[in-house]
Amino acid sequence: MGKKNKKRRRRIKQAPTDRNAIIVEHCITTDADTPGETEMALQWLKQWRKKLDYISENQGCGCCVSIWVIRGNEAIIDTLPSALRSTKTLSA
Repeated sequence: MGKKNKKRRRRIKQAPTDRNAIIVEHCITTDADTPGETEMALQWLKQWRKKLDYISENQGCGCCVSIWVIRGNEAIIDTLPSALRSTKTLSA
């Protein structure tokens, strides 16, 4: 009898969420031409990192635009400064 090849499942840690909370997904977009915008986004992400369900890696090039997709409780997303709010909606 050979050894069984068992695949290990990677458990993804997610922040605990309120079962009654509305979970939303949002896109943060910053422009390098706007002074302080990327730093403001990084500070906001650092502040809320543990309470958000998901934060993507920076999907922008980083030299002229930075883009993060975030998911979490609507009340937390609502604290995002208006300067960082993307006008694009995300579809599933």
